[in-house]
Amino acid sequence: MLLAHVARTALIPTLTLLGINIAYLIGSTVVIERVFDLNGLGNLMLNAIGVRDFPVVQGVTIVYAIAVVVINLLTDLAAGQLDPRVRPR
Repeated sequence: MLLAHVARTALIPTLTLLGINIAYLIGSTVVIERVFDLNGLGNLMLNAIGVRDFPVVQGVTIVYAIAVVVINLLTDLAAGQLDPRVRPR
C-alpha cells in the first residue's frame, strides 16, 4: 500500500529525467555516428558542414530541434497525467 503512494510521487522526477536523457541522446547521435561510421542524420549534417551546404545543416538542425521539443511535450503531458497539480489551468 505504501509502495503505491511512494511510486506515484517518485515517478514524476524520474519521468522528467528520462525525457531530458532521451533528448540528450538524440543530440549525441552526431558524435556516435561519426565515431562508428554509421549513416544517419548526424553524419549527413557533419558532411554538409564540411562542404558548406547550409540548407542541409539547417534542415537537420530543425529535425533535431523538433524531436527534442516533441519529447519534452510528451514528458510534460505524461507528468500532467500522473499528477493533476502540474496540469495547466
